[in-house]
Amino acid sequence: MLYDVIVIGGGPGGYTAALYAARANLSVAILEKLSPGGQMGTTDVIDNYPGFPQGVNGFELAMQMKEGAERFGAQTQLAEVTQVELAGQVKTIHTSGGDYQARTVVLATGAHPRELGLPGERELRGRGVSYCATCDGMFYRGKTVVVVGGGNTAVSDVLYLSRLCEKLYLVHRRGTLRASKVYLDRLQKEVVDTAADFAAAQKLDALLLECTDLSAFAAPVQRAVQIPVYDINTLVAYTASAVVRHDYL
Repeated sequence: MLYDVIVIGGGPGGYTAALYAARANLSVAILEKLSPGGQMGTTDVIDNYPGFPQGVNGFELAMQMKEGAERFGAQTQLAEVTQVELAGQVKTIHTSGGDYQARTVVLATGAHPRELGLPGERELRGRGVSYCATCDGMFYRGKTVVVVGGGNTAVSDVLYLSRLCEKLYLVHRRGTLRASKVYLDRLQKEVVDTAADFAAAQKLDALLLECTDLSAFAAPVQRAVQIPVYDINTLVAYTASAVVRHDYL
């Protein structure tokens, strides 16, 4: 079948494009490799989306977006795009589920957070591990939080979270931060003397759930700073910790 429009990516942007195209009476297919929603679909509670005063589960919101587009005839195909041929009037999209053709292709591939690759990180995603300070910061009001990184994003997240959290740890693997001077000046002036500890030349080794034995680490642990990890669903602190090793350099 030759579609009028193929949308690559089934996140909010992709389904918005599909909805508008389908309402214009165009034949539309959405190609998504996993499940509707993209990053949003893996978010437990979304509190900053208009129209949901009590918040909404990310996957549920994604399914509503999917249903809204399909109501006007859009089709969702779960397949991973492997190659695109965009030259010519008819575009060909090669996927794990076969080939698709369309006159127009919309790229809405979204983004993916850069994970640290820590043991326990994926298991605790959405239960104390977050990749968006402005999205999830309110869940940690009055809590102790670790921010990992030394660039502009990490420092700006600390500046934002310092207004919400009781205590912040900024963990960076190098001796100096990479953030630009304007961020560093604000960090020193507004945050370090109040809510945050700057932990330079340190490395976050793991996120432990109900484990206090540090002997399993290959490298010696001179001192471990154990930070409680909170379940944002229940706001209960698990017997969990973020282990920071001080002998990284």
